[in-house]
Amino acid sequence: MASRIETTDPFDPATIPLKDVHRARCPAPPEALFDLVTRLGGEEGWHGTDPLWRLRGAVDRLFGGVGMRKGRRDPATLRPGDPVDFWRVEAVGPGLRLLLRAEMKNPGVAWLEFVVPTAPGGSELVLTSYFRPSPFWGRFYYLPSYPAHWLVFERMARDVARAAGSRRGGG
Repeated sequence: MASRIETTDPFDPATIPLKDVHRARCPAPPEALFDLVTRLGGEEGWHGTDPLWRLRGAVDRLFGGVGMRKGRRDPATLRPGDPVDFWRVEAVGPGLRLLLRAEMKNPGVAWLEFVVPTAPGGSELVLTSYFRPSPFWGRFYYLPSYPAHWLVFERMARDVARAAGSRRGGG
């Protein structure tokens, strides 16, 4: 695990105007939950949200984007610059933190941040989606798509935490 943040792009959450935070408790220790987070994508998939990501990938391809590449450099480890389906690893660390930047076509820039702090009885997954919209089209895209994004990220946080708890035998 990196002792300092490793990044390929400056990222300051305070400068991102639109964000959505999802939290899920997990009986597993933080390291076990974060291990599962770093295995997302590729063959591991996105825990219950794969069909929606495939649909998003198909739409992306239609508009000339990379689509759902379905792949990673390594199934268990990540480093800055690695591709994860249609995301790119921006940062791993400090601590139990992963930041992905969307490579799909968007009228703006989107990130997914996973942070795993200790919580009573285990850990917590804090999944935050950030979106820096382009002036007009970005908000036009974001507002109607927000309910779908909320459902995808809420389910992903819940299902990843549940899977980590099950792997440890705790839930």
